[in-house]
Amino acid sequence: MFHKLISIYPLKNYRLLGFFPGQENRIYDMKPLIEHAAPFAPLHNEEFFTRVRVDAGGHGISWNDDIDLSANEIYEHGTAIDVASEEKATLLQAVVAARQSAGLSQSAIEEASGVRQPVIARMENATTNPQIDTILKALAPSGKTLAVVDLKSAAL
Repeated sequence: MFHKLISIYPLKNYRLLGFFPGQENRIYDMKPLIEHAAPFAPLHNEEFFTRVRVDAGGHGISWNDDIDLSANEIYEHGTAIDVASEEKATLLQAVVAARQSAGLSQSAIEEASGVRQPVIARMENATTNPQIDTILKALAPSGKTLAVVDLKSAAL
């Protein structure tokens, strides 16, 4: 079977995040190839490594005409990851850290934001899927808000 990539993103430590159809995502570690396969040695240059692109048709990736990798390799030897769950956990940890660094209790957040304390507790314990409005309201008293950031800087 030939796997097809929708998109690819370079991550820290010479890892790639590949998105496949059906919400199947894989993280592929390029370090072994960079360190032990001479054709991949130029990827040790981080700026060059970040230039990875999905080839036309999605059946592979490349950096230039000489360095490429098949989508099958990434799919079959990559590690499956649920990006949404990972990023949700990171976001909720940041919400807790924002409240704590501002020296505010959950009750103080309730008083300032109107979000009830039990909702804040469930959100901070990741036992609920909070709406964006709830997260924004809970963050505001801490002087924080949400931002869209590049996956390259994500903690994946």
